[in-house]
Amino acid sequence: MDAAFDIQGNPVIGGILDLVKPFGRLACILPPAGNLAPLYHHNQTLYGIFLTRERKRLQEMTPLFEWGKVKAWVDEALPFSVENMRKAHERMDQAHGRGKIVLTF
Repeated sequence: MDAAFDIQGNPVIGGILDLVKPFGRLACILPPAGNLAPLYHHNQTLYGIFLTRERKRLQEMTPLFEWGKVKAWVDEALPFSVENMRKAHERMDQAHGRGKIVLTF
């Protein structure tokens, strides 16, 4: 892939560097962790993004999702329940890996 956007933090950026093409771009909203050496080996660029909850910014991003230019990476979708909420939080606390955990209604 040409680019990746990490919204989880923990060691995720270090784990996805090899998935991004040489000269690709990565962005993260939390301080990066993990082995960042591949950034140099692959001439990749890492951007730190400070997010605020601005309606205007979210509205500007909406077409990218609608046109399929940006996709959410879903690791697991679970039916909504108290037990699955607990499971999802435990997995997030353990840096479960790649993708989002989604609770469906």
